Amino acid sequence: MNADDLIMHRFRRIKRGLYLLVALFLVVREVYYQSVRDVPLVESLIDWLIGVFFAAILIEISFRAVKSYFRRLQQEIIDRQRVEDALRESEEKFRTLAEQSPDMIFINKGGRVVYVNESSDKALGYTAEEF
Repeated sequence: MNADDLIMHRFRRIKRGLYLLVALFLVVREVYYQSVRDVPLVESLIDWLIGVFFAAILIEISFRAVKSYFRRLQQEIIDRQRVEDALRESEEKFRTLAEQSPDMIFINKGGRVVYVNESSDKALGYTAEEF
């Protein structure tokens, strides 16, 4: 079970519990309206259950937004990994080409030689560290 499934499973359990509270609210409200009026305890219970009901709605909306965000984040991570893999593959191709080339290849960065291939070492008689 991946993290997304685990979150969904836990959320469904919470949602079920909230729906049971809403059902209880509806029963209590019906009893209240039919028999017991102006009883502070029942009124406060009803107010609390209404709050829980709206909290359940807000939680569901929030969860959907969070789930959407995590899906986008997961896609961005996958895309970034693909780009990094493609870059790594490209660098390896370049390195192989440069190392196996019979021509001398130098890479100069800011006035310093940062790369010299093996052909340059052989032709000039200097190692890469000596450049």
